[in-house]
Amino acid sequence: MAQKRTADQIYDRLQAEGTLDPDVLSSLFPPGTEVPENAVRTEAELAAAIAHAVEGELADLRTLSPSEDVKGLIPDRVVQSTRILPLQLVDGELSVAYYDPWDLRGLDRVRRASRGQQIRPLIAPRGQLLRLFERQFGSSEEAAIDEFIKRSQSEVGAMSSVDRSRSLFTLDFEEDLGETTVERLLDAIVIHAVKRRATDIHVTCHPGHVALQHRVDGVLGPPKIVPKDLHAALISRIKLSGGMDISRSGLPQDGNFQVEVEGKSIQIRVGVFPTVYGEDIALRLLYSDIYLLELTQLGFSEANLPVFSNMLDSTKGMILVTGPVGVGKTTTLYSSLSRLSRRRGRIITLEDPVESRIEGITQSQISPETGYDFAAGLRSILRMDPDVIMVGEIRDVETAQMALRASLTGMLVLSTLHTDRAAGAIARLLDMEAEPFLLTSSLLGVLAQALVRRICDECKEPVTIDPAVVESRNLPRAILDGPAWHGAGCDHCEQTGYFGRTGLYELLVVDNAIRDKIKQRADTPEIAQAAQDAGMDTLFDDGIGKLHRGLTTVDELIRVLSGRG
Repeated sequence: MAQKRTADQIYDRLQAEGTLDPDVLSSLFPPGTEVPENAVRTEAELAAAIAHAVEGELADLRTLSPSEDVKGLIPDRVVQSTRILPLQLVDGELSVAYYDPWDLRGLDRVRRASRGQQIRPLIAPRGQLLRLFERQFGSSEEAAIDEFIKRSQSEVGAMSSVDRSRSLFTLDFEEDLGETTVERLLDAIVIHAVKRRATDIHVTCHPGHVALQHRVDGVLGPPKIVPKDLHAALISRIKLSGGMDISRSGLPQDGNFQVEVEGKSIQIRVGVFPTVYGEDIALRLLYSDIYLLELTQLGFSEANLPVFSNMLDSTKGMILVTGPVGVGKTTTLYSSLSRLSRRRGRIITLEDPVESRIEGITQSQISPETGYDFAAGLRSILRMDPDVIMVGEIRDVETAQMALRASLTGMLVLSTLHTDRAAGAIARLLDMEAEPFLLTSSLLGVLAQALVRRICDECKEPVTIDPAVVESRNLPRAILDGPAWHGAGCDHCEQTGYFGRTGLYELLVVDNAIRDKIKQRADTPEIAQAAQDAGMDTLFDDGIGKLHRGLTTVDELIRVLSGRG
């Protein structure tokens, strides 16, 4: 007999593995529900576990889709509100797909609306079902955006035809521009971006139109064209939301606002930049749950995870996380702090800005324009009796010197630098006039990182790597020593072949060999070679391991790691 586990136990496992959005699980399993011992790694496997738990019937919607004769049997409003989709009608029995077997009320609504048909419920993977809904009914957010664009354009056009002499920025917004419509347009834009897992929204001006784009999994997608007539109204709405001055149209501005979408709290940082064609806007979406991942969810290899964890267990010393902008350094720091908060004393951070709040940690946001920079904050922190300090970034000589000295006096210090390789961080600190004796005495290790897109589980298939490509690109021959996969493209991943991202890591441990190189003021290649001789995996080594495990592709390794040393 299969061993039983509660929903809470599977939830903990999925969180630890980082293989499935916990929201999917928590929305399906009531607390304490027993489910079978399965290797639940994907939505398909989760659906199978649910079907087993409730003794239900499983459906694979990749091979099963609604037939023409069921359309109209259940009113669209019932289908869309219950998220229960009619599939086939055979001998008076209507099979329907749903993903929540505990939604008895929804199933009862479908039974009543079916006018006497016998209902055969099938449990389907949530993602597959929602994609069928989008195919049949369209994306509600995209449809809303198109509708609001039309409505807003007509309102702005009508207003402009009455009085073209007045500046859009000086009009009474609610009276003249239809605030409700433009506000709902912005809401739809943000909601659509969140549902696509976008990290950035770009509103870019061109001579005759405005382009709306999302950055998903680190890649900027194709533009959606917005009429130029809407630009001023939309920009004003964004500025108002971000607490900016709508009368200033020729100067850069920054702002922020917060939204909640499907129970997720999202901080949105806004940047306005004047161009020759008008004001461009970039919205950075900061998902609070992204920063609270466990270290086990970030993509550390079996070799690197215990070594990095042991560094965090140190009572003093400095750990640096390094890499270009947008590679997940903040996520790694927050995951580290979350781990430390459960076992260490007083933890204080200096951040610019505070991107997520962590319970049990004292967080402070610097304000350089008022003189409260990282160096000033660090001087104050040292008088606050901390056990652990996190400095968002080492930007200058003074901050570097103070952080190193703090790490020698019984404190664990975490911080970041912008270097491509782990060894480059040591060379950078030496360039910043850090004394070699301070580095050799305080630096525990340096973690360089990158982010690559994960292959979509729904369309993953084996692929053969052409040796000629490896040769022409001057890639490591080790790429050919194991299997490889790619994503063929499907609705789940929007035909990209990728869904989500995972980290690549290069962990340099400061041992005696590295200390000797520091004393010699060795350059980056020398330090890197000494670390590799001691067993350090490079970013490419870690990437090849993930390639052979079916997590990413050669193309991703080339895209992300080209030019990183």
